[in-house]
Amino acid sequence: MQVTVEQLGPVKKKINVVIPPDKVAEEVALTYQKLRQQIRMRGFRQGKVPEDLLRKYYKEQVEGEVVSRLIQDSYPEALKTVQALPISQPVVENGIFEEGKEFSYSASFEVKPKISLQDYLGLEVEKEKLKVSAEDVEKRLSMIRESHASFREVEEDRPVRAGDFIVADVDGTVESKPFEGGSLRDYLFEVGVDHYLPGLSEKLTGLSKGAEQEIVLNLPGDFKRRELAGREVRLKVAVKGLKSKVLPELDDAFARDLGEYQGLEDLKLKLRESMEQEERERIDAEMKRRLIDALIEKNPIDLPPLMVERKIEFMMADAQRTLVAQGSSLEKLGIPAQSMMASFRPEAERQVKCSLLVEEIARNWQSILVLESGEVGNVAISEPVKNPYVAGDPVVGPGFKGREDILRELKQLWSGTTQPPSVVLYGHRRMGKTSILRNINSHLGSDVRLAYVNLLILGGAERGLSDLFLAIADEIKASVPELPNPETDEFDGHPERAFKQYLDLTHSALGSSRLIIALDEFEKLDEWMNGGQIPGDLLDTFRGYIQKDQNIAFAFAGLHKLEEMTEDYFNPLFASVRPIRVSFLSKNTTFQVLANPPLEDFPLDYSREALERIWQLTGGQPYLVQLVGHYLVSRFNRLTFEQGKPIEPVFSLEDVDAVIEDPEFYSQGRYYFAGIWGQAGQGAEGQQEMLKFVAAFPDGISFEEIVARFGPETDRLTAALKELERHDVLREKDGQWQFTVELMRRWVKEFI
Repeated sequence: MQVTVEQLGPVKKKINVVIPPDKVAEEVALTYQKLRQQIRMRGFRQGKVPEDLLRKYYKEQVEGEVVSRLIQDSYPEALKTVQALPISQPVVENGIFEEGKEFSYSASFEVKPKISLQDYLGLEVEKEKLKVSAEDVEKRLSMIRESHASFREVEEDRPVRAGDFIVADVDGTVESKPFEGGSLRDYLFEVGVDHYLPGLSEKLTGLSKGAEQEIVLNLPGDFKRRELAGREVRLKVAVKGLKSKVLPELDDAFARDLGEYQGLEDLKLKLRESMEQEERERIDAEMKRRLIDALIEKNPIDLPPLMVERKIEFMMADAQRTLVAQGSSLEKLGIPAQSMMASFRPEAERQVKCSLLVEEIARNWQSILVLESGEVGNVAISEPVKNPYVAGDPVVGPGFKGREDILRELKQLWSGTTQPPSVVLYGHRRMGKTSILRNINSHLGSDVRLAYVNLLILGGAERGLSDLFLAIADEIKASVPELPNPETDEFDGHPERAFKQYLDLTHSALGSSRLIIALDEFEKLDEWMNGGQIPGDLLDTFRGYIQKDQNIAFAFAGLHKLEEMTEDYFNPLFASVRPIRVSFLSKNTTFQVLANPPLEDFPLDYSREALERIWQLTGGQPYLVQLVGHYLVSRFNRLTFEQGKPIEPVFSLEDVDAVIEDPEFYSQGRYYFAGIWGQAGQGAEGQQEMLKFVAAFPDGISFEEIVARFGPETDRLTAALKELERHDVLREKDGQWQFTVELMRRWVKEFI
């Protein structure tokens, strides 16, 4: 095979491949031989059809298959020959196929640019000075005071005025038809602020408790919800209650109620320290941004269009997820998708430039890093190494890494807002959702209490609501010790009433603090509602608690978003619960988890190749990352101290391969692997068959090849693929469907 390469531009190459006649003839003969075994023709036994008849009827088909196979087989080898690393699917141009002659084709593709780093050492940027004023502290203190306000019923008979809060039922229509979000029950409105619809607050002013009135609003043409913009909205409003906000006194008692503060001045001091730390982090982030900008300015590079487009698609998907979580969409906001994508382009280009430059810097320093890691081998290890990796149980404490973004988001939602919102943490099995809930307490202030309930411990919930509500009440008691113990008899006899009364006690005991009720494995609720153990309107009850008490919120954790559950049960919570996806660890975080475990003076290390191999095998799946690390340390101890076969204390590629080729590894991970497999047996038809088929192709397989295997029912195949993709089991990459986690593919291939 002859291969030549052409440089079509800074980020585009073309290879020209010539395959010799003998190889072409060999492929032709092999294809006819396979065809002969498959074809049935009248007058001939199967496998005995003469080749001249096959050529007469199937020549065009055979030539097409030969061309396809020649390209598929030779393309990877051709790339190795010219040391080309494509980042895009090739555009192939076939030569003319003539039997008995050589066959040629060309393939063009995008590549990363060649980078010659300039002036990246010693870059200097000006760093902002740290400044937190007394006025800044007072503003933050005022926000905290506002967030701990209570609401008091207005006893006097007077009309509603600005600054009041009313509890109302609302039924809204547009042209006599209900609209999304137009039906509200026991909704708390702040009069004087138009959070709901513009102009409503003014219309509420002057009403009295008990009033029922139809309000007509003409919404502006630029209203953010496009389906309502410029239209007349009619609202039937029933005022059920009138409340006023009462701010706590800003004194020593208030400070002590917030936590371990000696008084108001101590609170201000600690608040300043916290704000200064936040400001340091902001300044550091800004300095890093300026350094990257300076690096980009000194190192202009050509960008592969595909990398930029992929980054824009990622940013677009992230923006759309955020809008959905807020109950909105581009359509509702009236923003064309193309306009949004165009606005992302400058930042996408900047991020791609940064990624390419940092990658090149890392490559330049790789040899130095390898030398440094090799020095660990000089450390004498005289006793078995304590295993710092957690294989199975939730990771709690210093070993919990890689979810700082979610922890920050939860802290902001539950500590930095007037009313803590309810959330659902959803994602792939063993992604660390339980670990997040078990670690969040250490990141929240003392004014936020968390009652954690794993619904799996309730088994089948044979006693229905009694089991569920009593389990929640027990955990609330554990997080709010000043509460009395829940009365078991009351929960057995009248569970709903007992739970409501206990929440009323909780509200009084909390004062200005907040309570988050965390329900892990929340799909059990769906199972119990379908099985009749608990009533189907349970979620309406939860929604009522959320709306009634501004200091109580729920955190659900499981495999699915609420929209993927039984809709009739879960739709009352759609607008009240914010979805937060828990996905795979990033590559850098995976390396950090492995190379910097929570063990002081950890004497073992990893070669760069070993880290890359673990990333390729796990894709950053947290449980599998910990499992591989656990087995590597166990193997090191076994060989070194039990079998007397000491190995280097720097894990190599060979060490990783030895671990993942051990059947015991897959046996230990069976709960993860079997869990994914079992999940694929539910929902869309044909998921397990799809997994068995795709597992045979390490580099993935095209949708067209899947259709050729399973038949032309594309809707059924698409449904199966999309559900597997939604559950992070399969992914589509460069037109090929492949396993998201390589170790899962191996398990399916070897053990199913």
